[in-house]
Amino acid sequence: MLELARNRKRGAAKNLLAKFEGECCNNQLDCRYNENGNCTCSETTVEKICEEFVEHGFVKKKGAKYYYIL
Repeated sequence: MLELARNRKRGAAKNLLAKFEGECCNNQLDCRYNENGNCTCSETTVEKICEEFVEHGFVKKKGAKYYYIL
C-alpha cells in the first residue's frame, strides 16, 4: 500500500515491485512477504491485493493501473 501511495498520480501496475529487483522496499516495516530483506511478493499477489483495495474503496483502477485515492 505504501508503494502504491508513493506513486500517486502515476499509478501503479501489478509489476509495482519489479524495480526493486527482489529486495524488500520497506525493510523498516513488518511484512509477511519480507524474508531476510528479500521480497517474496509476486505480481499475482500484488494484483490480488490491489483488487481487494479497489473493492474496499481505497484504490481506483483505470486500465491496468491502480491509483491510491485517499
